[in-house]
Amino acid sequence: MSAENNSDIKYVKICRQKVSVPKEFNIKRHYKTHQEKFEIYQKDIWIDKLNELKAELKNQQNIFHFVNKSNELVVKASYNLAHLIAFHSRPFTDGEFIKNCLIKTASVLCPEKINDFNNISLSRNTVADRINDIATDLRSQLTKICKDVKAFSIAVDESTDVKDVAQLSVFIRGCNFKTEITEELLELIPMHGTTAGADIILEIEKILDKYKLQITKLVSIVTDGASAMIGSKKGLVGKLNEKIGKKINNFLCIIHQEVLCGKIVDLDYVIKRIASVVNFIRARRQNHCQFALLLNKNDSEYEKLPYYTEVRWLSCHKVLKAFNHLKTEIFQFLETKEQDISDIKNTKFLQDLAFLFDITKHLNDLNIILQGKNKLVTTTFDNVRAF
Repeated sequence: MSAENNSDIKYVKICRQKVSVPKEFNIKRHYKTHQEKFEIYQKDIWIDKLNELKAELKNQQNIFHFVNKSNELVVKASYNLAHLIAFHSRPFTDGEFIKNCLIKTASVLCPEKINDFNNISLSRNTVADRINDIATDLRSQLTKICKDVKAFSIAVDESTDVKDVAQLSVFIRGCNFKTEITEELLELIPMHGTTAGADIILEIEKILDKYKLQITKLVSIVTDGASAMIGSKKGLVGKLNEKIGKKINNFLCIIHQEVLCGKIVDLDYVIKRIASVVNFIRARRQNHCQFALLLNKNDSEYEKLPYYTEVRWLSCHKVLKAFNHLKTEIFQFLETKEQDISDIKNTKFLQDLAFLFDITKHLNDLNIILQGKNKLVTTTFDNVRAF
């Protein structure tokens, strides 16, 4: 194309119009149509005008880029907040409350950004969809990692939730050819029927198939020591040995053993008596309010007595600690209610209470030390022996 044609193309750009068919005749005709309009632009003036038009076009494009960037950040914020709600086990409906808090904060700190906060979608259905997307993405990542696993071990535990439904949790610790260690929770599965070894191994096989894990690469298993887990014939370990065709290493959870050992301390009468006192104060609304008023009057560091949960045995330390610090207030309150407290004011009972308070504190500290990721079994064993 000649220089004249090149100039024509430049003029076409300046007038911000397109030629439907970019042929030489069409471009010349377009140029002659606008020739009078653009003849005033020559040399430096023409270049300045061209730069001005380019700057206007760039500003227009930046508006669209900014809108896209803003929408992208809003969606990202929505995912982050949904993840936060799920991480802290909060109801999905809390999303609307969080959004209102953000809008109120933005109206004070950055009013110019309030529209962005209004655009964040945190309705119950949106939060559920976001969490589902995050879970799907995490599952796909874990599946990709599991494909490269050379050998792995699993930790299996079965417990009952608040609705008396058995929940089977399965953890994996695997190693690939690059000796990279992966330790993650594979699945948490509700078991509505029986929880025998045959039922558990069926669920284990489904999980391994789901994540493309070959059962022949399983080298060890960690359980809680229940007969349904470690039984040589009908238990999970026995079924796995039969399935794989060889004996796999079987270990018992150190933390679970530590909890069982703690229960050997024969001081149940202390726990039961304290639990009855706590229930007398907490379970009755009038007693609870009056006792809270007494604590407030005495400027106590506690506002109320915590409940005792038997399924979490080591949590009794919090109850014992509160009871031990509030002995005076508790005795005073029970006397006003004409309760017989001669047994709990007994010197032997108070000595046993002090001993149980101390031992549960040490057991709690040990329990915390044993928990966490990337713990070597030799280190945890040394901690137990040192205790």
